[in-house]
Amino acid sequence: MDNSGVYWPAVAGATALVAVVPFLVLGRGQPWLSIARLVGIANLIVVFVNGAAPIRGLLDPAYVGYGFGLLSAEKGLPVTLMAGPLVIMSAVAAWICARNRPGALMLLVAATCVFHTGNIGLPLIESLVRDPASVEMQFGEYFTLPAAVAIPALVSLMVLPFLLGSAWALSRAFEAE
Repeated sequence: MDNSGVYWPAVAGATALVAVVPFLVLGRGQPWLSIARLVGIANLIVVFVNGAAPIRGLLDPAYVGYGFGLLSAEKGLPVTLMAGPLVIMSAVAAWICARNRPGALMLLVAATCVFHTGNIGLPLIESLVRDPASVEMQFGEYFTLPAAVAIPALVSLMVLPFLLGSAWALSRAFEAE
């Protein structure tokens, strides 16, 4: 707990649950082993990792600020204004992936994937070139993964799915319905 009395990982989990339930409902009858599911789940991971930030930015005056890939904001309303749209965009992209229907909505998935690929991938490449040991995944003040775990996790969960998803969603956007 921090001095606000709120357990923020639980808030992130609740936010993720709000995104996961529609994903599961919308994806009923869809195959589980598919690029659509992979990209959808990657977006849900972004929702989970960032889920507390929009709320915490408003409610926790002791919050140190926000950082996710290239994005960063000082504490307070700027965190909410940056992390909020990111969480919403990722949840909506996951829901579109769950339905896996061709058409114009896949352009939103493609744009989200391109954004995440750059936002997460570019700083990762820069860190790998500069100092691989400095790469870590930090979940607030509660939990940090070191480079040996963070690098494979970031590549496999946060870069490759979005890289693949960019091309996949773009091709699905122009398929006949």
